[in-house]
Amino acid sequence: AGGPVGVVDDRPVGDPLRFDQVCAENTAPMAGLVTHLAGLGHRRIGLVAGLPGLSTTAERIAGYRQGLTAARLPYDDDLVVHGDSESAGAERATTALLRLPVPPSALVTANNAMTIGTLRALRQHGLSVPDDLALCCFDDFAWADLFSPRLTAIAQPSREIGAQAVRVLLERLDMPDRPARTVRLDCTFMHRTSCGCPDSGGPPESPQPSQAPQPSQPSQFEKGTVS
Repeated sequence: AGGPVGVVDDRPVGDPLRFDQVCAENTAPMAGLVTHLAGLGHRRIGLVAGLPGLSTTAERIAGYRQGLTAARLPYDDDLVVHGDSESAGAERATTALLRLPVPPSALVTANNAMTIGTLRALRQHGLSVPDDLALCCFDDFAWADLFSPRLTAIAQPSREIGAQAVRVLLERLDMPDRPARTVRLDCTFMHRTSCGCPDSGGPPESPQPSQAPQPSQPSQFEKGTVS
């Protein structure tokens, strides 16, 4: 007898919480990326979203929408295309976004595999980051700062997630009948240069939706077109 033994970092949307979940905070960090880009003057910000039906995908889309609301930008369903959490899907999604009558001037990718696909699609279309299109990523790479430009990203606390998952699992073994629970851990905003900002030499505090950076001068992206 006893409750289920297991720890997951994602689950289907609407699925009852049958297992303990340890994951990164998704909504607020994604909102922060959007408000950061909006503060730089971007008005059409595209999202290469993850696989439909997963809790992380839904939460990151919710954060994207919250960021738009905080920046007083309208939500446009055409600017959200699912890349299905993998590189090839992100290539297709990015191409679809670039083919819009008014394409986005900035993109956010919802995981690092999709960042690779998006970068590949941009290269195939002859577009340069950040000169032609700004890019921010949810999910950091160990080598993200080796790109040129260096990738502005949300870093998930992978080690802390692993350590917390072990603690939750041991707690579950000790108390097998307790209700399943979710533990969310804070992320870190890695401020680099793919968003169009100059290299500041280090990551600042993560921008909050209510504290979007303000552009110091009119942006070349004000109308949301790719130059």
